[in-house]
Amino acid sequence: MKAPLTFPTPHRISRAMALLSSLLIAGGACAQVIVSNTTSVPLNATINQSSFSDASNVQARDQTGSVRAVSQTFTWNSAQALDGLGMRLATAQNTLNPYTTNSTWVLDIQQLSGNGLQAAASIVSTVAHLTFTLPASAVSPESYLYFDLSTNLSLTNGGTYGFILYPETSSDTFQRLFFSRSANTSVYSGGVAAQVSSVTGPGPYSGSYGGQGYDLGFYLVAVPEPGVQGLLAMGACAIVILVRARNRRAMDAPTRA
Repeated sequence: MKAPLTFPTPHRISRAMALLSSLLIAGGACAQVIVSNTTSVPLNATINQSSFSDASNVQARDQTGSVRAVSQTFTWNSAQALDGLGMRLATAQNTLNPYTTNSTWVLDIQQLSGNGLQAAASIVSTVAHLTFTLPASAVSPESYLYFDLSTNLSLTNGGTYGFILYPETSSDTFQRLFFSRSANTSVYSGGVAAQVSSVTGPGPYSGSYGGQGYDLGFYLVAVPEPGVQGLLAMGACAIVILVRARNRRAMDAPTRA
């Protein structure tokens, strides 16, 4: 007698999917920030400050005695969590003390008081304190450094925040990062940038975010809307329904000798 054809039960499929999900999460948790390089702003950027001039720039550097950080305030405009952010490198990148060696940097994302445009917006809380290696291969003029956060950050829709990038330690053989900047125009009116002196790790940053009349060339990306996640869930449900139907047909089929 030939055994009827069987398929994995929905329970086993659910267990397998849960195991796969846990493995993916465990694999992604090794790094707090994954740094990559891109030449364009993604279409799903929730904040896009792409109005800038390469005639002027702002620096972050790890020079002993002259350390500099760059910061930007912003008003979060999404009900979804923050997935990552991009910062544009200026044309002047690598023309003076180029960035040629991997080094450790810190990215703090902090909730601020007020509207983020005031002269000294104080810190309410640190949402994320992220230490990571910035590879030299990702640093290229007129491109964006994209910082992909391994853990998405839940931000308040309409809330005021700031991010600041600074070196973990100072160095005698310093390297510079030149970021594009622009006048604070109507293209992005929800915040301002600043160049901050003498900021190194371990942090988190405890100073104030001061407006200096310009923005960085930057963008922020939110996680996909619930509708997109719903489509993925519907696809998983469709697989379960298909398996159930095949099992039912196999059980109802007549047994052959």
